[in-house]
Amino acid sequence: MVPLDATLFRALLVLLLSTACLQACADDSLTNASVFSPQVEEVVVEVDYQDGAEPFVNNLQNTNNPWVTLFQPNIEALFQGGNKRFSFQNELAQMEKLEGISKTQFSAEDILDLAAQHQNVRSATHRRAFYVIFLKGIFAGSDPSRPTLGISIGDSGVIAVFKPVITSVAAMSVQRFVEQSTLIHEFGHSVGLVNNGLPMVRPHHDAEHGAHCTNPNCVMYFQNEGRDDLVAFVNQLAATSSVILFGPECLEDTRAAQMP
Repeated sequence: MVPLDATLFRALLVLLLSTACLQACADDSLTNASVFSPQVEEVVVEVDYQDGAEPFVNNLQNTNNPWVTLFQPNIEALFQGGNKRFSFQNELAQMEKLEGISKTQFSAEDILDLAAQHQNVRSATHRRAFYVIFLKGIFAGSDPSRPTLGISIGDSGVIAVFKPVITSVAAMSVQRFVEQSTLIHEFGHSVGLVNNGLPMVRPHHDAEHGAHCTNPNCVMYFQNEGRDDLVAFVNQLAATSSVILFGPECLEDTRAAQMP
């Protein structure tokens, strides 16, 4: 495990809890949990970004790429034991810059339209493809007091991250971790967490708050009981300094789904 600075970790988790997760329905023959099927041999995450919404990669010293230090270990943890090939882009040169997008607010339909136009790798019998798009705008209809950091759109495999919200939350050194934690959270929804297509080994679905985990130490947990509760939650997690943000209950579900 790669330790994170506790102050940065505390800040990113406070901000992550304000993420709103959209679970819109999509017409797709592949369900969320199909990614764990033994027939799926390859998992591909394709990343595009709107001009002006570049995701964070290396820091100013050209080191510590958050895609490698945060996204990769968490996704590998989800698929541990599944013997699947996993690929994603972790440098801007590998990602596609999308130009000519004039919208500043995006609905779920807008995002799916962009995915239909620009996604190059598609799901097939032996491959599950996910499409991540970083947008220079906000989610249409989101609460201005709690703007949406990212969304996962049903079974489509499409995830959107809203860059202006990411960059409004704190200093750049913290924004990098906020961005990746938002992505990890939304990717969790995309693969069927929590009780969102992926069966649970044991009950841990916080049904009152949607497809979230009851474990306060899990990235899929949703806490909305007030500021003091949020601070207590963050302080507890910051003490671990672990980069694996999924709790054991969620990892238990993904590993059980991959058993023959």
